[in-house]
Amino acid sequence: MTRARAPYMEWAKHRPVPEIDLAGSNLLACTLEDLPGAREAIELGGEGPEGYPALVEAIAERYEVDFERVATAGGCSGANFLTCAGLLDAGDEVLIESPYYDPLAAAARMMGADVVTFPRRFEQGYRIESEEVATALTSRTRLIIVSNPHNPSGVLLSEEEREGLRRLAELAGVPVLFDEVYLETVSGPPVP
Repeated sequence: MTRARAPYMEWAKHRPVPEIDLAGSNLLACTLEDLPGAREAIELGGEGPEGYPALVEAIAERYEVDFERVATAGGCSGANFLTCAGLLDAGDEVLIESPYYDPLAAAARMMGADVVTFPRRFEQGYRIESEEVATALTSRTRLIIVSNPHNPSGVLLSEEEREGLRRLAELAGVPVLFDEVYLETVSGPPVP
């Protein structure tokens, strides 16, 4: 027995493509320049809750910093956004690995920064070559972003790679943002 196709499936497959499609669940890519007044409308400062005190205390203790130096956010993407908002201005450059997790570059671009990439090549096991990062640094570089484990390959940074990035960043006076949202899933819980 052949099942008749529902009329709405026929319509969905053959409908004309509208200029603005409200039937899809995806969002079209746009920049803040596509949205007049958007950059000025974003409030990046002001009063806000300090976070759940027990969580803030636990984070401060784990990283051996003062309670006042801990900022919490709505998830890792929120924390990455806050980092970019705090460190970047329009026209700054951000160095980021390639391939990269798109929301990392998007947070930098939202602040008006230019994204410059350095390679993590399959042929090299997705390892970071400090020389390639150094070559990409310019006087406009304000932040280096790396995921660990690398997203999308899952490769963990070696101590040598971390140390190489640390030395390079220190010499250049540029902070490194290590997005380690999945680190404990591959390396186990942190040592107290």
